[in-house]
Amino acid sequence: MNFVVPSIDEHDPVQSWRSGTGEQNIIASYKDDPCTLSLRTAFAYGAGAGLKEVRDALAALNDRIHSPPNHTVSLSLGNADALTKCFRLLGDPGDSFLCEEFTFSAMTNAALPLGIEWVPIRMDNNGLVPSDLERILSNWDEATQGKRPHVLYTIPYVTAGSHSVTTHNSYTGARRTQQEAPFHWKEGSRFIKSHTIGISSSLRMIHTFSSSTILA
Repeated sequence: MNFVVPSIDEHDPVQSWRSGTGEQNIIASYKDDPCTLSLRTAFAYGAGAGLKEVRDALAALNDRIHSPPNHTVSLSLGNADALTKCFRLLGDPGDSFLCEEFTFSAMTNAALPLGIEWVPIRMDNNGLVPSDLERILSNWDEATQGKRPHVLYTIPYVTAGSHSVTTHNSYTGARRTQQEAPFHWKEGSRFIKSHTIGISSSLRMIHTFSSSTILA
């Protein structure tokens, strides 16, 4: 089985591919002959986390670009599939999750049948406002509002609805707010480059990406 892909030696591989003017590379996979990933392995049933060879390749790519500490890679059917699994993993009926006041409504709606409620955080042109996050959590009354939120769903790159991009200062300000207790961040993204990956050493962070976009 042969896969024809644009050469990365081109200045603009995607445009060269579309116009048919650039060099092409062929990646071959065989059943028995030596190759990077044999068809016997690729088409076999495997673990739920995904094919080890693919996970290792993506982890190496992540290390080379971001150098995140103590990270692992799992594969899913896509960004939405990964996020809904995170909702089930991290939430129980009656829990409240935090999100930006303008976000991707299809994903927040997916959590509602699980009994999860959303608490919006104010935003400005730098993304979520750390002081508003601190206000919400400092004033949280578990007797009347239920368990204190422990999950933040954020899209820090080009936020749905506002098109703001979370700056390093806004991110670290929100991060300082949560250093008192373990906290989960869940991120939906269309882009692989993220300033949050490399500095997420004190929080439990889950980044979800659509590989059809980031590996194109």
